[in-house]
Amino acid sequence: MGSRGPQKSPRQAHKLRGTLREDRHAGPEMPVMVPQMPPDLGPVAQGAWNVITAKLLSAGLIADLDQLPMRLLCESVELYLEACDVVKRDGLIVASVKAIYQHPAVGIRNKAWAQIVKLCREFGMSPSARCGLHIDTKQGQGKGVADILGLHVA
Repeated sequence: MGSRGPQKSPRQAHKLRGTLREDRHAGPEMPVMVPQMPPDLGPVAQGAWNVITAKLLSAGLIADLDQLPMRLLCESVELYLEACDVVKRDGLIVASVKAIYQHPAVGIRNKAWAQIVKLCREFGMSPSARCGLHIDTKQGQGKGVADILGLHVA
């Protein structure tokens, strides 16, 4: 049986919302810092890492322990963009002697998209995840999340 109710917010999110209560939100407060980038990330994943971690650092929403989920997010971004390129080149449909079926890259793209959405939510990178957070950031600088993830149509 799964957990009941909404997922618990991290201590830092309560702090930013102004709803932190020591009696309810006890637990370790992690120092805000960018984890070390894994050296074996691909070039697209490295670019995503640099942009996303900079934005999360300025919002105070990243810690050293976030290395693995950040790696998974950045690798998913790279996989998503690669699958998008394959679909653009080859199309959505593949025909064989026996049948016409969906290109395998479509399924890969869709799974990577789902992983990106889930991980972005974990880092507070969706409108609903940010709801109520009072983050002091300078608006209009750099790329937005949609730009980072390559979701804008040229």
